[in-house]
Amino acid sequence: MLRIKDTPAGRTGLVLFAEVLGAGAWALVDQDFLQRNAIWFVAVALVGLGAAWFWDEIADYREWRRQRGKPRVEQWMFIDDAVRYLADFPLPPTMLLLDPSFSIRVSNALKDRLVCGDLRARGRPFNVLRGGIQEPALHPLKPIDAEVWQTAQIEAYFVLSGIVRQVAAGNHMNVVMTGDNEGFHDVVVSRNELEDLWPTRGALRPAKGRDKRK
Repeated sequence: MLRIKDTPAGRTGLVLFAEVLGAGAWALVDQDFLQRNAIWFVAVALVGLGAAWFWDEIADYREWRRQRGKPRVEQWMFIDDAVRYLADFPLPPTMLLLDPSFSIRVSNALKDRLVCGDLRARGRPFNVLRGGIQEPALHPLKPIDAEVWQTAQIEAYFVLSGIVRQVAAGNHMNVVMTGDNEGFHDVVVSRNELEDLWPTRGALRPAKGRDKRK
């Protein structure tokens, strides 16, 4: 649970509160002295606030150094969610009609990075003629080689249109076909690498079509 002293504002408030209590206690002892040295008390209060701010800056810097030295946790996201991230889904209702090539640009941007090896992916291989996609899965999650993406199909249009594709006699999401009867399902890409390549959500979305969001 977050405590008052764990926040910069809380620590500054505690310092100021302590100074007010100290000044009040001294005023009860000697009011004339307090009146004669009012400027001195104000100066002490300002110095205390400055010291609290400086201490917060040092604590923030030390925390930043500590976090920087820690290894980054590997995170993964489904490939359909990666498409939505790049397009800033949901889209305006008429966007795909006014700009039909937008989904193709999203697919190509992902494929280019996957083929070059800049973006890693994992998936479960399947073959329609050898069991297809089943639950529980027939195969474990495995890395997808970069060469596979040269012939793979990332159907961004279906994802951005909210249409679930029919693959292997069923409706499935996060599926990538690499041939007529085979491909990968439960496909995920590295979230860390995706956000390093495109730090801003909706990076591929045209400025004219982007909603005004904070």
